[in-house]
Parts: sequence; structure tokens; C-alpha cells
Amino acid sequence: MDINYLIENANDDEIKQELLETLNPLIISSISRYCPIRGEFEDLLQDGRVIVLECIETYCEDRGHFLNYVKNYLKYFYLDTMKYLVKHESKIDLFEPNFDIEDGHITEEDFLEREIEVELYKAIRKVTERQREVLVLYYFKGKSHSEIASELGIKVRTVINTKMNAIAAIRRELGDKINVDR
Repeated sequence: MDINYLIENANDDEIKQELLETLNPLIISSISRYCPIRGEFEDLLQDGRVIVLECIETYCEDRGHFLNYVKNYLKYFYLDTMKYLVKHESKIDLFEPNFDIEDGHITEEDFLEREIEVELYKAIRKVTERQREVLVLYYFKGKSHSEIASELGIKVRTVINTKMNAIAAIRRELGDKINVDR
């Protein structure tokens, strides 16, 4: 069925359901791209469906094409959710990056961005658990070296050395695979 027909007639409950099913791949790819947290997937999927229903209610044609409106709404919702979860959760189990194709095509820029994500993910998985923990606390949770030292029961100098060794290991691992600013 035509997406424009579904959008125009979305006040009917059956049509809303069909529109949700049609947009389900977009919701899933948005989760995997912007908030790939394995333990939260079902909740994120339900949140995405609620977002689509809200978009149906709030959309007007002067905001551009409906699918772009939904895509952007989902993107910023999941980015905000990811920031919140990283800040407030102690252990986060990420999905491995994937290459879901949104809207039936992928641009060269999207492909290169995802290739970098995959290489970085692989490199981060190769550092020690302690190094990963320090990186997450410092870069994602915004904690200072002294806060990390206190939380982990180690010296500040150890935190700094651990972080620097992790970064060096990631840079070595990435090598010529991607351009890393030194």
C-alpha cells in the first residue's frame, strides 16, 4: 500500500497499525544506529512506535516530507536516550554495528561512517576490560580522573595511564584503516 495513502488516512486505527508495521524497519534501524543498547531493545522499539503515533498527530505538510519528519524525530529521541542511558547506567551492552539499509538505499557517506564505526567497535573490544571501563567513565559519563580513581579504588595516575594506554592501543589497532587525528 502507498505510504502517502497511509499517512493521509492515519486517523483510522487499522491504517495506523499498518503504518506502524510499514515504518517498523525504520524504527529498528534508528535504534541500531543511534541507541544500540541490547538490554533496552524492546522498550526502545515500543518508544519508537509511540514516537511514530505522535508524529502522525503533530505532522503538518510545511514540515517537509512525513518520512523525513519521523526519521529526524526518531534520531534525536534515540540520541537523547543514548546520552541518558550512558550517563545513568553502569553496564551497557552495545549491539555490534550493522549495515541496515534505510529507505532502500545507502549513500557513500553512510557507508564510510558505518565502516569507521565497525572498525572503532572492533578496536575498542580489543582493549582490556579496565581500559574500556575507564574510557566509558571518562568520555561517556563525563567523570574526572579523580572521580574515576575514587570509584575504581585506584590512583589518579593509574587512571590517566590506563586511559592513555587504551587510546594508544586503539590507534595502533586502527592503523591505516581510518584517519585518526593524533
